[in-house]
Amino acid sequence: MARILQLGALAWIAFWACGPPTQVPPPIPFAAHQPHETAVYGVGSAPLGDYRPNTPERDWPIVPDMGVVHTRPGSTGWTRGIEGWVGTSTTASLGVSFRRDWTRRDDRYAGVHLAVGGLYGSVGVPLATQVGPRTWVYTQPTLSVTVTGPGHLPAGVSWQATPRLRLDVNAGVSNAYLRRPFVTELGHYSEPIPRVWGSVGVAVRPSR
Repeated sequence: MARILQLGALAWIAFWACGPPTQVPPPIPFAAHQPHETAVYGVGSAPLGDYRPNTPERDWPIVPDMGVVHTRPGSTGWTRGIEGWVGTSTTASLGVSFRRDWTRRDDRYAGVHLAVGGLYGSVGVPLATQVGPRTWVYTQPTLSVTVTGPGHLPAGVSWQATPRLRLDVNAGVSNAYLRRPFVTELGHYSEPIPRVWGSVGVAVRPSR
């Protein structure tokens, strides 16, 4: 039984616990003439501290991921989404998300974000403020069950390049499940290694 549980835990970590490595898209409200949004994101992440994988092919500490996210606003105040990710920190993941408005104004947004896929899940609080005619700043503190850590704290900027095209940039830190081993006089121990990341994405919102 112990061996079965161990194998199951390894499979969960290797595949199903692979969730989104960053919190996207930003919580920018949809206009009435925008039926949906499709975005592509690239993410680079690295451990914050002295950590090197044992395998030579992963000696480079910065690891890449890529994802595609599609979202649609709902008539009941919920924004629905589907997203898929592949890469190094998240081998492969596919899931759905739901975002509910708490406060929604022309220049300010606050809500709750739920995501689930395979055996991963997360809940976050998206917050966004418009700071210029085409610019938003946002964050989304998140608690999750994924290999990238139980807590995520991102911060980002979105720039509306054209009425349909938007550029998203964010960075953040998570308390990743990687652990640094060390030895003391009392025995062997390990401590969690935080993870930092940066991402760039392009989002398209067509008009009706």
